[in-house]
Amino acid sequence: MDNDTPPYFLKDMNGLNPDPSFVCFWFVRLAGLLVHAPPSSWQVFSNTLLNTDLRPHYPMKVHSSDQVIEHNALVSASPTFSPRSQKSLSDTIFRSSDAVHFHVYSKTLLQASESAFKPLINGSLTEKKFRNEVIDIPDSSAILDVILRVFYNIPVSEHSPSLDVLETAVRRMVIYGLVPSEWITPSKPMFEALYSYTPTNAIRVYALAGLHGLRELAERTSAHLLSYNLADLSDDLAKRMGAKYLRRLMSLHLTRVEELKRIIFQPPHTHPPTPVCGIVEQRNLSRAWAVAASYLAWDSKPGVYLAFVHVYCLSFPMTQVYRFAGP
Repeated sequence: MDNDTPPYFLKDMNGLNPDPSFVCFWFVRLAGLLVHAPPSSWQVFSNTLLNTDLRPHYPMKVHSSDQVIEHNALVSASPTFSPRSQKSLSDTIFRSSDAVHFHVYSKTLLQASESAFKPLINGSLTEKKFRNEVIDIPDSSAILDVILRVFYNIPVSEHSPSLDVLETAVRRMVIYGLVPSEWITPSKPMFEALYSYTPTNAIRVYALAGLHGLRELAERTSAHLLSYNLADLSDDLAKRMGAKYLRRLMSLHLTRVEELKRIIFQPPHTHPPTPVCGIVEQRNLSRAWAVAASYLAWDSKPGVYLAFVHVYCLSFPMTQVYRFAGP
């Protein structure tokens, strides 16, 4: 070998894309050869090594437009629906309106609904063309994340979506091939996510349930509406819940008061006389009960909690009740 001509393996390696095993192998060979090489070869080797990028170059196709981005491109991916986070395979990529990529498995979506995403993509996810391109979705990543969690039947509240996001997701479920009444039931994650907002936004959750005919959600939410002032109900919420659920809400407020009165006006049952509680004492107790029930019924309204009733009753010791209702 000519001492003035560097060996072929000392030339520029930018186009070789070596892997780690390749690099280690040739470094060992170079070390043995350079022991007997002249100083000029050492200089050539050092310059080549410093100017060569030995990292592998794997191009990544991100869209059907054949646009290719190198390995150092920044692509936003969902933390839940990414190739590394999914336990199952992923063969389909969705891209939200804010450019977040979601890697999903088409069979999982189709098992949940045979018409999954069909209205959006004008076709079936079984078609091979959807394996080779990124599918653009007109919704934000927050909404798409909720929708995909419904398909996968995994907890929806993991990233604490706002009630606005949940409402929009429920409204868009039909576009994704999902029927709200089938996927918002007590055993489904979406039900739990919506019900978690009932302590602070019960009327909005109830209106949403009425709009989509979610009977179980409406019934559970109604327990948080006993203290709601019907005068504060806006026209928009009334229209949203519909006449059927509006009538149920108004009936709830009216009939609950009447039911409370019916229960408390029933005096305690009498029993055979005893040395400590004879007929006179039982009559006095019945009169005291009627007076206390009248006061309680007069002030009763939706929103009076059991704790208030308990304190109200305990504020009258039995001796004072006898004295108050005595002859």
